[in-house]
Amino acid sequence: MSYFEKESIGFDNFDTCPEDYKKIVIRILALQAYAERLGAIEVSGKLSLAPDFRARRQVSQIAHEESIHACLLYGILEKVGVSENEALTIAMGSNLDTPSSKSLEGPMAVGDDDNQWIDIALNAMLLDRAGCYMVNNFAQSSFKPWANACQRIYKDELFHKSFGLAQFKKHISQPHDESELINKFMTWYSRGLNFFGPPNVKSTDRLKEYGIKREDNETMRLKYIEEVAAMMRDLNLSHFIKPLKVDAYPFRFEAS
Repeated sequence: MSYFEKESIGFDNFDTCPEDYKKIVIRILALQAYAERLGAIEVSGKLSLAPDFRARRQVSQIAHEESIHACLLYGILEKVGVSENEALTIAMGSNLDTPSSKSLEGPMAVGDDDNQWIDIALNAMLLDRAGCYMVNNFAQSSFKPWANACQRIYKDELFHKSFGLAQFKKHISQPHDESELINKFMTWYSRGLNFFGPPNVKSTDRLKEYGIKREDNETMRLKYIEEVAAMMRDLNLSHFIKPLKVDAYPFRFEAS
């Protein structure tokens, strides 16, 4: 990996990279920016569900940070010649009836009409936890502007997942329907598993060769599974993790 070392590519030499490298970077940046955009829009639409002013302020902060993340990524895309509208077209087209289509299932579900506050908490606790692995991976990218942006984004995502966990702990400390909560947990957990995308895609070797991803989707997903299992053990809630209806990508849970 002589040319594509960590943070070796800048705006000044991006145009000299292989067309395949540029195409892959632009596509993943467009998908990441779209996910952040969804987070900003969908989460901000659920402010009224917050149980108190403190939680409402924290969700507002999360929506604000997601908006900043999207701006950072769209700004990078614009500097390599891809407008926001073009990036949206790439992201939306890439996830229409393709193996990657389930990866944005979670972010797109945040705005569902029947969501309750616990859904917003679980989204942060589980999807942002998955997102931390992916963003930290990109923070070591060979494309320096992207790596720098993801280093900032990663710090914010750590707060997002801790906020979700704190809200989840608060919820389970109060009277609740455990069966319903397990169903919600597993629904968001399966979305978190899908967030990593399909395993062993054809471009995996090229992504590593180009220094775009240091770890593949399946490696990160397995680490996520272990982290969630440890988190639930610490909460004495290991029984929340139920068998999946489909235990392979795209993962699917069927509520009992």
